[in-house]
Amino acid sequence: MAGKSERWAGHWASTSAALNWTTVWGCCIVSAAAAWLVASARRHHYEDLIQTSSRSRFRVYRASLLAVALGSLSGYTVVLAYMVSTTRPQATHGHLNLLEVATTAASVLLAIGLGSAVGRVIPARIAPISAAVVPYVLYMLLVYGDAYGGSILFSDISLSDQVDRTYLRMPAELLLGRAVFWAAVGVSLLCCAMLAGRVAFIAVLVASFGLSAVLLTAGVRLEDAAEYRAICFSGRPTICVDRAHEHVADEYVRRIRTGAAAIPGMDLAATTVVPHEDPNWQSQLQQSAESPASQVLFVPIIKHNTSPAHQIDPAALDAAFGAAMFLKPCQQEAAASGETGMTDQIRMAVTLYGWWLTTKNMPLDGSNYPGELDVRSVTAGDPVTAAALDHFSSLSTTDQAMWIKMNQDRVSKCRALPPA
Repeated sequence: MAGKSERWAGHWASTSAALNWTTVWGCCIVSAAAAWLVASARRHHYEDLIQTSSRSRFRVYRASLLAVALGSLSGYTVVLAYMVSTTRPQATHGHLNLLEVATTAASVLLAIGLGSAVGRVIPARIAPISAAVVPYVLYMLLVYGDAYGGSILFSDISLSDQVDRTYLRMPAELLLGRAVFWAAVGVSLLCCAMLAGRVAFIAVLVASFGLSAVLLTAGVRLEDAAEYRAICFSGRPTICVDRAHEHVADEYVRRIRTGAAAIPGMDLAATTVVPHEDPNWQSQLQQSAESPASQVLFVPIIKHNTSPAHQIDPAALDAAFGAAMFLKPCQQEAAASGETGMTDQIRMAVTLYGWWLTTKNMPLDGSNYPGELDVRSVTAGDPVTAAALDHFSSLSTTDQAMWIKMNQDRVSKCRALPPA
């Protein structure tokens, strides 16, 4: 969870759903433990004693399986406590969604049921290993069903769906139905393993009700319009973030302002910086802005392979700011015109971006964020661009500031030419 914190930290809806990412491996461990306990009777050759005992199988295995369930719930509680302690100091709105957490609790019953059933029918020596594999195989079948089956049901019924909760929410009926379905499936398997057929039949009926709720709401996504509300900070430049990323606004604003101040001669008074280009919040942005901006820079919040992320990678943000300033205008123009060759204007854009990365002591090999231009490869294949980068970098700060001030409008329109 710590390695994926950029996908949930500071945002309650994402934090609530992220706990379910642990259920697949948690199920594998719990299922193996349950299978080991249930298969122990055959492994140690006292199965006949259990069959002839006046006590039911539930009473024989109750204490040990309950210990496994409590241990699993304790582990999930520790993970949830870590996530809550990480999000609570940062979050600006929202709260933990217990319906999202219900799926994690249901996975404990599912894992115990799977493990108990496997422990009853698979040879005792390999039962734990087999039980550990079953939850993962079940999860992958749902993944492949979603990819190749053409039905959203496979994704929505999975213990760990991949729906980003930044702006979308899952219906409460779907979350509750999914939790009930998997919990009831687990109980039915456990009852079958314990030879309690009547209770197993009732559990199957309950599972069918849960599945019905999932079937009725599969594919439904509720857009949280409030998360698109623009929050703007006036200055040079004006910087806006949406409500979903308000928890990183202070750091985002600080780094953008620092980056803007590092470009000599650049006047960004009429510029607005935004973290994404989603059209859903453009109207919100226009309403929040004090005056219309002559230039809008898209500087995404990136960390690892996640964008928009809920945490900021300083190097990636600095590189993305430079790309928005110098590269993006030429990339947009080339895409619109279908231009594929190198022109003097594109060379100058690459030159300015390479200079920006150099001043920030960042690598030129395209490793600062996913999809970044590899300046080193461009300069290696185009001596003219390499010479322009060396020439511009050799200018004094005063000359660089004077050139940028005179060519700011041309830079924003991909019309700038190298200095003489």
